[in-house]
Amino acid sequence: MQRFAWRLINGLQAVFLFLWTAFWVTVAIAARLGTGGPKLPLTIARKLWLPVALWTVGARLEVKISPLNDFSKPALFVANHRSFYDIPALVGGVPTNLRFLAKKEVRKIPFLGLYAAAMGMVFIDRSDSEASRTSVELMSELLEDGASMASYPEGTRSRSGQLLPFKTGSFVAAIKAGVPVVPVSISGSERVLPADGFSPRPGLIRVSIGEPIPTAQLTLEDRRELADEARRQVECMLEQAEGHPAEQESAAQALPEL
Repeated sequence: MQRFAWRLINGLQAVFLFLWTAFWVTVAIAARLGTGGPKLPLTIARKLWLPVALWTVGARLEVKISPLNDFSKPALFVANHRSFYDIPALVGGVPTNLRFLAKKEVRKIPFLGLYAAAMGMVFIDRSDSEASRTSVELMSELLEDGASMASYPEGTRSRSGQLLPFKTGSFVAAIKAGVPVVPVSISGSERVLPADGFSPRPGLIRVSIGEPIPTAQLTLEDRRELADEARRQVECMLEQAEGHPAEQESAAQALPEL
């Protein structure tokens, strides 16, 4: 009975999220066409669309921010990646509009791919080295123009929860643009929405935004060291966040009477 109830709830959540996303993507694209720029539609996503997407599955955000961050200036935010819900968690946790470096496969996701393309997100095909270099150049140009960017430098979701090695492409863009790299840890998202299928459960997602790492004095030869330092800081923040007692509801907990 409990399993059936969860399937029913998850099905209703999926339908609502599809309709909610379709509505706000339409509004955001209309705003993009009406204003000629991405600022308003990105703000719509950050303040209206994605917070409700978190609320719908019972996700709560706990955000910690280093006071050394200046969100009025462009930066590259790099985070670990365990769940699709890392996206609304990162957008909700960082108090500025973000554009993402995303895998080319995101283009194929209904509505989300359309939104990402319309907002000027950067797509990357890591199987094509020339296309990857072009994507990094575009990302660098956006950073130079004042846009803050976000990347999951592991390149894919970690199924085990272990932090994977960081790829260097986005760090090259940060060095070229001379903007700081801000490490971000996200924990708990994999319990809210596991990597396989759509079976969300209520829970707490912790987002920690660390101290910015300056790049002004770095060269492209430093990209590996920069990526490793960002990874080290993300790993430290994850250890701190996950040292707390578990606060999220267990996926196996009993449902209230229906």
